[in-house]
Amino acid sequence: MSLEAILAARRERSVGRLKPEHREKQERHIAELRLSGAVARALQVGDRAPAFALPNARGEIVSSAQLTTGPLVVSFFRGAWCPYCVAELEALDEIVPALRELGANLVAITPQRVERTAALAAEKAFRFDLLNDRGNAVAEAYGVSYEFPDYLRELYRDILKHDIAAHNDDVAWKLPIPARFVIDTSGIIREAKVDADYQHRPEPADSLAVVRELAAARV
Repeated sequence: MSLEAILAARRERSVGRLKPEHREKQERHIAELRLSGAVARALQVGDRAPAFALPNARGEIVSSAQLTTGPLVVSFFRGAWCPYCVAELEALDEIVPALRELGANLVAITPQRVERTAALAAEKAFRFDLLNDRGNAVAEAYGVSYEFPDYLRELYRDILKHDIAAHNDDVAWKLPIPARFVIDTSGIIREAKVDADYQHRPEPADSLAVVRELAAARV
């Protein structure tokens, strides 16, 4: 089953759980994020990817320099509380063996607290690292960080019961726009998929195809 089919089923379940006025606030924010130009401000194909060094779920520091011995897939996700993010991570895990055969690496970056990331990594037994980007510094460098407006804070905190600041151990209500980048060995972005609507994600097969092209070009 495609990732989009899985996400479509989750969207359908979500509609049934939310009151229309709450759903309207979510849709309003997605529309505002699109109109704000946030997606256009994200790094694009041909840009140089910012370097990073972040802790994984075991507390080890993982650097982009270590990872770009081959192509690198970088996915930004909101947190373990987001079912769309978890679905994407599970789908990405399925392509890990193929990526390794091509000499490529995969990491997923989130601003949530380390202990929440560790719990998710242990529960799902992912074959790739989840990295903690406290304060969204790396997300900001990639141009995919945004801050919640007041009406959305109220919805998430009071109705959805997700206190983003508490999840992230941060005073700010900031999250990354879900995004995926494929970076070549020279640090140049070769694929950039960013969508203001967190309910949609690119297919892992698309990123794998880009990695295959990069691997073939090195032969």
